Amino acid sequence: PTPKPVPVPATPTPTLLPTPEPTPKPVPVPATPMPTQSPTPEPTEPMFVPVANCSFEMKKNGAYCGLWHDLTVGDEFNWSSRSGKTSSSYTGPLGAADGEKYLYIEASSPRNKGDAAILQTWPLDFTADLAMRFKYHMYGKDVASLTVLVDGAELWSQSGNQGNSWKDGLVDISEFQLMQPIIAFEATRGKSYRGDIAIDNVEFVVPPKPTPPPTPKP
Repeated sequence: PTPKPVPVPATPTPTLLPTPEPTPKPVPVPATPMPTQSPTPEPTEPMFVPVANCSFEMKKNGAYCGLWHDLTVGDEFNWSSRSGKTSSSYTGPLGAADGEKYLYIEASSPRNKGDAAILQTWPLDFTADLAMRFKYHMYGKDVASLTVLVDGAELWSQSGNQGNSWKDGLVDISEFQLMQPIIAFEATRGKSYRGDIAIDNVEFVVPPKPTPPPTPKP
């Protein structure tokens, strides 16, 4: 008899491997931005402030002792805070008249002859007779001038070389009580770097009584 054919096993269908998912690209992490340094804010002007003694040791609300601040428009440069001697020879004080710091104008370059620096108060609130007493230093062969103005009126002025020591200044401001006046120190640069001018230890005091005239001899 004819042998039966041997059955050929069916070729198995190949198992398809799943297509791998594509590897996702890493999401770029944005670089952390550098913090932006905020500019120094301008001092906020109050309606008025009480008088206060000040040796210019620190600022409060953008003003020395919460009271004195540099004029932002109307002058050529600002007063500088300093402890110890100024950077130039033969001009400026050796140190503060009171405490550690004082204010001064630096007469070196880029300053020019006639440049002015104005330091002024906020409007002041006082209701009694009052005088402003202060220390000033004007040493150098080319010192120009230092002026005290109250509401724009010149009440005190000094000019020229006054020697290498702190001097006393006094301005009676009694006539301005109840008027919220603004007091300003205006320092002007002379013709060379030897013209530093400094102020310190501003105090508000009872005005001294005027010296009575001498009694005429009988």
